[in-house]
Amino acid sequence: VAAGGLKNGVTNAGSRLSRLTLASGSRYDLANANTTWGSLAGSGDIFSSYGTPNLQVGFDGTSSTFSGRFQRINDAVYGSFTKIGSGTLTLDSAQDANGSFGQIVVGGGTLKYAGAGKAFVATSTMVSSLVANTNGTLQLDNSGTNVSNRLGLNAAGNLYIQGGKFVVGGNAAAATSETLANLNVQNGGGRIELTADDAQPLTLAVATLNSANGHGAIVIGGITGAASAAGVANLTITTANLISGQGTGANGTTTMGVRHDILADASATGLGTGFLVKDSATGNYRALASSELNAVVTSWASTQ
Repeated sequence: VAAGGLKNGVTNAGSRLSRLTLASGSRYDLANANTTWGSLAGSGDIFSSYGTPNLQVGFDGTSSTFSGRFQRINDAVYGSFTKIGSGTLTLDSAQDANGSFGQIVVGGGTLKYAGAGKAFVATSTMVSSLVANTNGTLQLDNSGTNVSNRLGLNAAGNLYIQGGKFVVGGNAAAATSETLANLNVQNGGGRIELTADDAQPLTLAVATLNSANGHGAIVIGGITGAASAAGVANLTITTANLISGQGTGANGTTTMGVRHDILADASATGLGTGFLVKDSATGNYRALASSELNAVVTSWASTQ
């Protein structure tokens, strides 16, 4: 689309074997019709003139960059977006006050936010969600341009880990932080990987971690529980929703708090060395150390 606009006339009007490229200033109207394209590129605007349709891209398995915007007509008319296929789609433009909200699903390959790229406009009234499904990777790349709260879920909304991967990288010139109002471990075996630049810290701050549901588990890699410093990736959780009845005592005690459905690892790519616990000294989360587990078992046995 070199100029003007393209508008869906029926469901699946797009070509799943073709790349849709929107030139700057052009527009694509979903017109309340779900459709799939092979890939997406360019820098135009995508919106729906009515309804709440879904745009799915990535069927052809190629990689591309889209520098345009996902817009909404009003608070009742907006589209949702799904990334499929094996390729990488890079989104590198910021959303403005008219940016869309709703749901973004990573169902295959990688959806990467880089440059000035942001997913949603963060407000407490626009409840949006991102979903990382099995075989899907949601990546926040801050190596070139540092943007905190790229997902726009800091004021409200949800990140759902459903067997997929969530990757956050840091920046060499400034500290990086990403805040999630709600982190949900839904189903499958997912991952969160945090990698700070050697020169700056990185923080993933979770306001509420949903309760363990017996259907999902994740490994959170790259966290040591150390205090914030250059080269250190931290995980903080305000409401951790520990095991019902589990205590919140200091590490190494019989009342320490544990998330039995989440493993942690100091290595970003590790498979997990212990259950997720809160470090008593720093307040940051890390893996339960074997020495602490031994202390708990010994202490418990001595009282029986």
